[in-house]
Amino acid sequence: MRQSGVLQPVVVRRVGNGYQLIVGERRLSAAKLAGLERVPAVIREATDAESLELALVENLLREDLNPMEEAEAYQRLLAEFGWTQEELAGRVGKDRSSIANCLRLLKLPAVIQDDLRAGRLTMGHARALLSLTSAAAQLKLREEILAHSWSVRTTEEGVQRSHVPRRAARRSAELTALEDQLRERLATRVRLVGSERRGRIEIVYASRDELE
Repeated sequence: MRQSGVLQPVVVRRVGNGYQLIVGERRLSAAKLAGLERVPAVIREATDAESLELALVENLLREDLNPMEEAEAYQRLLAEFGWTQEELAGRVGKDRSSIANCLRLLKLPAVIQDDLRAGRLTMGHARALLSLTSAAAQLKLREEILAHSWSVRTTEEGVQRSHVPRRAARRSAELTALEDQLRERLATRVRLVGSERRGRIEIVYASRDELE
């Protein structure tokens, strides 16, 4: 930077007898560290609200932004300016679904949000965890991810496995009740195989007499 200087101008506005930085705080800090006394600047006429919008949107363009910083920036823009997600998408050049998915991160338990900030978990891990309906289930799976360094694919498989026992247990209880009713009516062993919507009834007999 000492040789080439600041290539992209910062953005400032006039305030009283001086100037207020709107966009380019990181560039200005780097220039100071490099010992530069001057940096290129663009002067804009901007209200307080416009200055805040420019600063927040510019912050979203940082390459090193972690998922939680992005989600929090979106949330602040929505709160400050009363935009819809569709309007926000147009302002920052993203599609609405991407913004909606990012905002969902704010619903995760605080410890998982901290993992996203620290880089221990990725956005892919977070999306998989969000498909679990309870914080307890999310935290339990988080422990597995961190303990075994699970990839996003392995995490998704873990989510699928966590859904299966619950469905199977519910279906088993209902089918067992129906089996009991049929057993009483037919006075023989009956087995229901399948799900609530489709399956077959197996009537078990031990002899020809039972069959007849």
